[in-house]
Order: sequence, then structure tokens, then C-alpha cells
Amino acid sequence: MNKAVLRLLYTIFSLFPSCQFLHASENFGFSEPNLFIISPIRNVQTGSSFSQNLYPAKFKIALYYKLLGSCQSRSGIYISYIQNSFLDIYNKNQLFYENNYLPSIYLRLDFTRWLEDNSELYAPTLKISCSRELNGRADSLNRFWDRITATLEFGEFGTTEFFGSFSYWKTIHVSKNSRDINRFAGDAEIRLGYWSRNNSNILKWGVSMDLCFGNRYQGFTSITTSLYYNPFNSHFKFSPAFIAEYYRGTAECLRNYNNYVNSIRIGFALM
Repeated sequence: MNKAVLRLLYTIFSLFPSCQFLHASENFGFSEPNLFIISPIRNVQTGSSFSQNLYPAKFKIALYYKLLGSCQSRSGIYISYIQNSFLDIYNKNQLFYENNYLPSIYLRLDFTRWLEDNSELYAPTLKISCSRELNGRADSLNRFWDRITATLEFGEFGTTEFFGSFSYWKTIHVSKNSRDINRFAGDAEIRLGYWSRNNSNILKWGVSMDLCFGNRYQGFTSITTSLYYNPFNSHFKFSPAFIAEYYRGTAECLRNYNNYVNSIRIGFALM
């Protein structure tokens, strides 16, 4: 294993004696919008031509759990799990085109305690994570890559009115079938979001944009723009919404990470 990874894991686990295990429900939640979206268009643009959409539907689960830390702060050690399932709903013989899994462990440092005198200021949050994204295939389609990511966040998407984050990752190990994945996935990401609330403080509509790019390659590797609308006027633990998403770029799916995708999808999301 890479020495940098070993040093990071040693630092994380050295914090265990000074922390306590947490089991309260507020320490569990959605790390990103959980969604099911489908493209109404059978064919999509790939480069300069049009071809059959290999996965017109997408199902996403994104969960986190606070494993260790103080009960008075959001700082601590977390584990998270993200799964993206790409579905070919037109194929009666094989519904699942690909499943991508992203387990991770991360250290979160919340600076709210130093900014309590200014309630209007969005306290920054720093996250340092170690993760592996893989598709679990055992043949020539096997893909995985390991990375260490540093993320600086302001606000919380689906909770605060405004949200913004910047992430930069360092790839530490990749499968032999995806050695050039950084060229198509980039090594940095900017996320921006906005949510409007009604008079009852219920999230009604929102918009987000995710931009992935690399410092070694020109231009963005992918752009994702999403629109959300909540038709309900009741409070829920997790906010439901209709979603329309536009994706343009590469590396959305590990199996064909070097293919260009230009697709519009609509569906339902929980945040």
C-alpha cells in the first residue's frame, strides 16, 4: 500500500482513544441527493455523432455515518458510501449496465465554533478523505481507482440557502484497465448550489452545478446541472423533489469512462 495512505490511516486511527462512538440518528444522513433519473431520449450525442444510450436511467444512493467525534460539533471521523447504478431499461435481458461503488472514510473539521458571533457567515468545513471507486468486475472491464481528496465547503446543500465547495484529489493507485482515468475524470471539482424556501421554511426549488476539471488538461471534463422542485408543503426528515439533470462530459460511468456523454434526465430525488 502507498506510504502516504498508511500515514493518513495511522493519523486517523490515532485519534480513536480521544473520541467516542456515536449512535444518534442525527449522525446519519444523505451525503448527496439520492435520486432516480431517466432519459426520455433513446439516442445521445457521443462526440460528433449520435449513438444508442447505453444507460438511459441512473439510480444513486449516497449515505454517511459519523463514527467518532464530539456530540457538540460536526467535526469527527465519518464513513460514507455512494453507489451509482446505471440501468438499460430498454434491455429485457440485462437491466443493470453497470454498478459503481464508492466507499470512503474521511476526517471532517467544522470551524463553526470559531464563528458563532456571526450567524450570517457560512462556516467553512474541511474534509480529508481516502476512497476507492470501483465497478466490481472480474474481467477486462474491471475498473477502480484510489484517491486522497481535500474538500473545502461553505454551507450545506439541501440545508442552507447557498452552498459551495472545492475539491482536489491525488490519485494513488489505479487498475491497469483505467490508467488514464484522470485525463477523463480530472483531479478537481467545484460545486455550487442554491435553494429557495417558502414562508414555512420548506425547501421549494433549487439549482446546482458540478464542474470537474484537471490542471494537466485543458477545459472541463464534465459539467452537471440540476434543477429541483419540491411540490409538497409539509416538513419531512429528508426533502423530496422532482429533478431535471443535464450531464455533459466523460467519466460518469467507470465501464466506459473515456466515452463522451451528452444527456438530459428527469426523475425524483431525496435530500
